[in-house]
Amino acid sequence: MTPGRTVEQQRRSRLLADGPQPLITFYDLATGERVELSHTTIDNWVNKTAALILDAALSEGDVIAIALPTHWQRIIWWLAAWKVGACIAEAPPIHPDAQLLVCSTDLLETMTARNEHSVEIVACSLRPLGLPADIALPANVADYAIDVRRFPDQLSTSLPDSHSLALSTEKGTWSQDDVIANSPKLAESTRILVTDDSDTPEQAHLLAATLSSPHSSIVLVNSAMHHDNAAAQLDAIVAAEQVTQRA
Repeated sequence: MTPGRTVEQQRRSRLLADGPQPLITFYDLATGERVELSHTTIDNWVNKTAALILDAALSEGDVIAIALPTHWQRIIWWLAAWKVGACIAEAPPIHPDAQLLVCSTDLLETMTARNEHSVEIVACSLRPLGLPADIALPANVADYAIDVRRFPDQLSTSLPDSHSLALSTEKGTWSQDDVIANSPKLAESTRILVTDDSDTPEQAHLLAATLSSPHSSIVLVNSAMHHDNAAAQLDAIVAAEQVTQRA
């Protein structure tokens, strides 16, 4: 089989070249949150999350069901899964082969009711600054914000097989090599606006495209599809963040 490319290879290259520079600037129009995450900060989160995945006895080829909105933590989970060669499956429904379910606390009740095979659950509060959940979680549900901090900022792993399954949605499946091959070409130093108007495959391809383009970064906006006056707020974000391209 011809050697392919992995998202982890792209991420490592950008980390070396642009460590302190922003990769993701996240906005939530519903809460007013804004947070900027550099390649170095994202690397720390990815390594900790990848270690959490390995600690849950998952490895290359295993499936993680993800039920998170457009958010920087969802991208962290994608990158961490792809670092160890796991497949991200969009949820709901819960993928029949999933060995771990990651969901927001808002969706916890719904996803627990659908968890017919008692898949292990990790809940993400999505609160600003990565704070723990502000509600009581069931005893069998891990709080991501608390658990992830047990793990080190650095994690050395071998590169996964680029041809193994990386993303599964109702629209299709992609290996890491496919995610990269299907991504658009971005000009160097592109500052691209990505909102929840784009679906999971498109966001994955745009992430890969951004990592492939030198000095490029993402302005990620949640709640744009469900917030009053969103168009005007997006225009203001485009101006303030010096966005050069809209997805």
